[in-house]
Amino acid sequence: MVIAVSMPLAGGLFARYKSESSRWDTPGALQIKGIHRTFGYLLIGVSQASIYYGWHAYNKVTGETPGFVTYSSVVFLSVLALLETHHRLFRLRSKPTFKKPT
Repeated sequence: MVIAVSMPLAGGLFARYKSESSRWDTPGALQIKGIHRTFGYLLIGVSQASIYYGWHAYNKVTGETPGFVTYSSVVFLSVLALLETHHRLFRLRSKPTFKKPT
């Protein structure tokens, strides 16, 4: 789990370094950004699956059916989708600013 959490962090730091120290649209920088995004989404998926399977194990032991898991996943994924959409629309509307080479 430590590796799963560390990989998006390391990828994000490296992508930030590459985007500030060189051209942002180099194939290597874009590939690292894609890997960073993929690991982030993978981590979200794994966390939601662990919540679901934890709820399933709890349900087997107690026989109760708490509804918070479904609501939690729906609310979390809905907020994530809204924020992701807002961020992508913001990126499309804003004009990029480039630093002059020194």
